[in-house]
Amino acid sequence: MRRPTFLTVLVMLFALTACTGGDGKPEINFDEDAGFSVFLTADVTEAQKTGVEAELRGLPGATEVTYESSQAAYDKMRERFEGEPGGVPDIDPSYLPQSFRVKMKDMASVRRVRDDTATGDRLRAVAGVRDLVFPACTTVEECRKELSSPGPR
Repeated sequence: MRRPTFLTVLVMLFALTACTGGDGKPEINFDEDAGFSVFLTADVTEAQKTGVEAELRGLPGATEVTYESSQAAYDKMRERFEGEPGGVPDIDPSYLPQSFRVKMKDMASVRRVRDDTATGDRLRAVAGVRDLVFPACTTVEECRKELSSPGPR
């Protein structure tokens, strides 16, 4: 049961990083960090990774596609949580999915992928893809709504 809960927290962590700076205030230059993540299935093969990467590189507005192993994701998480009051979550690196980070030309390109149902469905149907994770907000207005909405972040 711990895996789904932690994965939810991880997704929120990734999603909110594009919304805020370290102080929780909205940042203005969204295009600098424009992109999204593609989580892979636990049993993804090398051939499937190659197929996912090719599909992502073909997206209009994609400027860079980078693979991240479970261990690399774990190391990044440790670095992020190092100074936090609760410390680093006690999990095995294998609980973190392998993923691709897709850098896009700008947030308008991210919104086009996020908001186009056909593109999202096509990407989710690629063998080895578990989920697409977009920033919680891609404009100042979206961030204001996200930051003012009640509930966990």
